[in-house]
Amino acid sequence: MYAAPPMPRRASRKSLMIHAVLFGALIIAMFVWSTPGPSALSGGIRRMPSQNLQRLMSLRGGVDLEALKKRGNTLFQQGKFDQAKEAYTQALGSATDRTDEMSLAILRNRAAANMKLGLYKEAINDCTEVLKADKECSKAKLRRAMAIDKMNDPSFYAMGYRDCRELVHEGEGAVGVDTFREVKRIEKRLRETHLKSLKDEDLCKQCYDDAMHCIEYQNMNLIDWAIEDLTVALDWIEQHKENEFKNGSWAAKCLERRVEYYKQTSNYDALIPDLNYLLELTPNDLKLRLLRCQAYEACERWQKCLKEARNIVNSVYGPPDWRQNMDAEGFIKRMTFFVEKIAGKKVDK
Repeated sequence: MYAAPPMPRRASRKSLMIHAVLFGALIIAMFVWSTPGPSALSGGIRRMPSQNLQRLMSLRGGVDLEALKKRGNTLFQQGKFDQAKEAYTQALGSATDRTDEMSLAILRNRAAANMKLGLYKEAINDCTEVLKADKECSKAKLRRAMAIDKMNDPSFYAMGYRDCRELVHEGEGAVGVDTFREVKRIEKRLRETHLKSLKDEDLCKQCYDDAMHCIEYQNMNLIDWAIEDLTVALDWIEQHKENEFKNGSWAAKCLERRVEYYKQTSNYDALIPDLNYLLELTPNDLKLRLLRCQAYEACERWQKCLKEARNIVNSVYGPPDWRQNMDAEGFIKRMTFFVEKIAGKKVDK
């Protein structure tokens, strides 16, 4: 018996898409193979050489920035600093974006020309413009610090020694061994000269800001440097005001910050005197009193720790919360053991 041939199945949507993609890829491949290469006749498609592309990108408003930069560099090397500055300035005047790599390089070079001409304020301005666009530019930091060192204007000293500190933190590799020594010399001179010109709250505020810069800028977290800054202010308070602190003063803020850094570095011997001064300002601060208990324990001043903890539990300084009470009871338990078992003294309950 005759059987009809089976009906052809309709192609699924997925298979149609696959065929379409393959067909498109085939057409593209045929086009690429048929395109003449660089060595073909002049009618073929040619790619622009990379150097020509860069040259085209450096053209701004018909002015070749790269050529002006090279001309300025040549004049600078010949010692013609005035003319070099003019070339750099002409290039920057034609730049549509003074934050791109080319413009920043020209700004750095003009700063160097200004340095040679003794125009230190203009050099500082050029470097500052660079650093606004690129905060980590070592050349700009170095030239700005050197210009500030030459200009002898105390209002710029803090900026100068902070630039030097950042370079010191980056290490010798950022500027070279010989220049690194010069950077450290500039940092020391600017910092010492500037801080000697300040006193009282002005000095404390400057030292506090310097300490924050050591901790916060680019996550440097240089606690030792920060402690050194705070100590300059607090030593002045000790010598001239007999450690007289007022709530909310910059001196008190320096003291609070140094307490925090001593705690982070576990320097409990140095921490205790600072806590004593702070507790004169805020005698009912239970957090500080518990911190002093911790310092007493670390320094094996067990009886003082035991007395402080008992006062906290007995609400001598105000009622503690449950966590503070629990911490104080833990100190009492441990201190009782240390005094009786190790020191061999009887503890009154």
